Amino acid sequence: MKHQTKTEWERALEAAIQSVRKLCDVEVCKEVALGLVAYKFLSDSHPDLKRDWTFPLLLNRASDGFLTTDELAETLRAVSLSVPAADGIFDDMEERLQALSPSEDKREDVLKAIFEALAPFDFSKMNPATRGAAYARQVEVLSANRKAPVSVTPAAVSELIATIVTQGKRESAAVSIYDPTMGSASLLLQAGASLAEETAVRYYGQEIDHRVMCIARRNFLLHGIAPEAAHLKEGDTLAEDWLINQTEGTPYDIVVMNPPYGARWAADPHLVYDPRFIDVGILPPRTHADNAFLLHGLYHLKDDGAMAILLPHGVLFRSGPDGKIRQYLIEHGLIDAIIGLPANLFYGTKIPCALMILKKQRQSQDILIIDASKEYEPNGRQNVLTKQNTQRILQTYLHREEEPHFCHIATLDEIRANDYNLNIPRYIDTFEPEPECDLTALTQEMDARRQKITENKAELLRAMQQLAPHDKDTTQAIQSFQNMLK
Repeated sequence: MKHQTKTEWERALEAAIQSVRKLCDVEVCKEVALGLVAYKFLSDSHPDLKRDWTFPLLLNRASDGFLTTDELAETLRAVSLSVPAADGIFDDMEERLQALSPSEDKREDVLKAIFEALAPFDFSKMNPATRGAAYARQVEVLSANRKAPVSVTPAAVSELIATIVTQGKRESAAVSIYDPTMGSASLLLQAGASLAEETAVRYYGQEIDHRVMCIARRNFLLHGIAPEAAHLKEGDTLAEDWLINQTEGTPYDIVVMNPPYGARWAADPHLVYDPRFIDVGILPPRTHADNAFLLHGLYHLKDDGAMAILLPHGVLFRSGPDGKIRQYLIEHGLIDAIIGLPANLFYGTKIPCALMILKKQRQSQDILIIDASKEYEPNGRQNVLTKQNTQRILQTYLHREEEPHFCHIATLDEIRANDYNLNIPRYIDTFEPEPECDLTALTQEMDARRQKITENKAELLRAMQQLAPHDKDTTQAIQSFQNMLK
């Protein structure tokens, strides 16, 4: 996994986790450690915090081997209640602390290692962007484990999406960003980071998993986002859209999404009258909620806004209800671009996915299709997008120019002729012919190799003739081998 250069506190924390890996569940230890990073930041930045709740006091107890997980959990609850910005961010910690190990003694040793690793660093004096990026990087490391509760959009993909959706909005006075499947909020925060420092950004996010919501809240805290700018809700986005009854659906300037691929959903027949789905007149199938997430996000997008959603390729060609929804999107000119990304790019799945860009106000119904499936660099078991890869994709998107084997602008008539199927190979020929063979050069190379083989055989035969065997069997074996060389 490629990351930017780690900060000193990241290296110290990783070393501490490695030192106690035999005492606890390592992945749980990483979760706990990241929770304590947020606690250390709160302690550093709130000098008026009650002394019994401060990091230095707990550090002394941990170093002496007297800090129990129960005492730490109680302190975290107290801090969360006393600091408005920390409301709810430690709700998962009591359970995670207990999950470290069945042994209280081992849990105390783990806490000692983590507290001592964090002790030299004052998080309140760090640049919020640097501090937040480091925290997000560690959450991404955590997400690489299959047992991790959180799935993170890789940083390079988040940066690509953020750069695309913020085009034309970077210098705006105020921008609202919405992610209905927020996860750890990495994609949401990256979109905000792509805007000008003077821009007043308002974040809106929803997440169904309680543990992941706590991680997201800590992510916002360490990025220095004011509580009044972050509107976060825990719940099922499709079943519990907490914005649905507000005026005009509370439209947003930017919508970003990386929903769970191929998820099942209730698809209650009454939802066809829901304002998110009523214009289409059909619901996505119960077995695939991909288009349900798409239509949800699109409903909440402003007329002049931009939306980016990551989807499995099946959305591009599935028939039935998905096909009818795709036809609706195409005929209404809502799809701006489709970018096919490489396989094995995301944690938890090796399948390739497609990045779809949607806009409500467009000048044409053409769709830009980019096949970026080969734009990656292998890195261990994971593929990654390099800066060169993302720049090529971005520049192609911005310039909207045809490029053989990579980019095609599909017209509405062309798409209709393909029965609204948007499968990328229908529009981009990825076949690359083998280079022509130079027969003269190949013949010369073969002659040179035959000559070299002849010379090597002769040299080996001369060496064999110098041997002086001491028994009949060895003599016969050498003679047989010499005959083979002649």
